[in-house]
Amino acid sequence: MAFRNFTRLTPEMFRDVVERLTPRLQKKDIWYRDSQEVGLKVAITLRHMAKGDCYKSTMYLFYVPHNTISLIVRDVCQAIWDEYGDEVVTNPTTAEGWKEVAAGYSSRWNFHHVLGALDGKHIRIWCPGHGGSQFCNYNGYHSIVLLALVDANYRFTWAQVGAPGAASDASCGTSRLCETRSSPTPSASPNLNLCLPTTVRCRISSSGTTHLPSTSGR
Repeated sequence: MAFRNFTRLTPEMFRDVVERLTPRLQKKDIWYRDSQEVGLKVAITLRHMAKGDCYKSTMYLFYVPHNTISLIVRDVCQAIWDEYGDEVVTNPTTAEGWKEVAAGYSSRWNFHHVLGALDGKHIRIWCPGHGGSQFCNYNGYHSIVLLALVDANYRFTWAQVGAPGAASDASCGTSRLCETRSSPTPSASPNLNLCLPTTVRCRISSSGTTHLPSTSGR
């Protein structure tokens, strides 16, 4: 229980992650310094993502300098994405694939013609050089936007990070999301004699948008 609370993974899952990431993260020892163990790198990164502490606070837990931690977190995150990205973020590329996603929402949540649930988060950053007000969001701090789309079982099907904080959820995600979709054609809605297009359900953003229309409905 303590280990899971610290890393957010069970010991078995942690060992599996370390084993899969070792080929990507293992470095050779040099004559004046041994390389950091992969398990240590993964533990540092998981703890940082779970707790959100700054690097200078995290270094007292692992006795690793904060400047080294900044490199470790970057390398491990990239390795996680390279190793697990195609496995856990499965974006349908055909109309039939999106129909399966829509069927999941229809059967489990009684939301018909829905291709995903979209939400975002502002990630606080220092204002980039010459950034002006581009990264200043409506809460008054500088950020970049993380957007993610999930299916009816909470599995990621699409994600985007890096849009400036001044952009709304709809404006920074609509074009990229529509480019990745081969949307199904409009079909009949249950209990209605209407042919309706598919949509992406969103929370109400600063622009007031509650759904993104399908490109096939235009």
